[in-house]
Amino acid sequence: MPRGMAARLNDLRRRSMRLDAEAILGRSQWLPPADRALVAAVFDRGQRLRDLSRLTGTPERTLRRRLKALVRRALSVEFAFVASRHAQWSPTLRAVAVAVFLHGRSIRAVASDLGLSAYTVRLKRDTVTSMMLGLGEVETRRIARFGRPGAPERTDHAA
Repeated sequence: MPRGMAARLNDLRRRSMRLDAEAILGRSQWLPPADRALVAAVFDRGQRLRDLSRLTGTPERTLRRRLKALVRRALSVEFAFVASRHAQWSPTLRAVAVAVFLHGRSIRAVASDLGLSAYTVRLKRDTVTSMMLGLGEVETRRIARFGRPGAPERTDHAA
């Protein structure tokens, strides 16, 4: 591979990581406060997990796993869909969707907290998933990319 091409590929990787970090920071507003603080410390202030581990007394490995799960959740299509649409839903559906998809809580924990049966929580979760799948592939990609439906499809691949 020519040297110039390797340098361009490396630059594209950095640009992609920078865009991902911006997306994660933007979506962190819907995370619980403790998770939002961890994301901000790493992606906004650039603190290393080793330093955070010393400050909090939490093992670095635990923080790394937690951060990885937060990033995976924040960049998911489901997270973007619920974040962009939850205000339009009924109170019960909204509460379940926020707890399950945005906060990453288990069905059993959500059912206990909201005083619902696990069956009802599962039904509400499946309702949100069905709504998301009903949008179609193009609209789902727009939500994943821009965090809101109806956003223009970007075509500037050269930039």
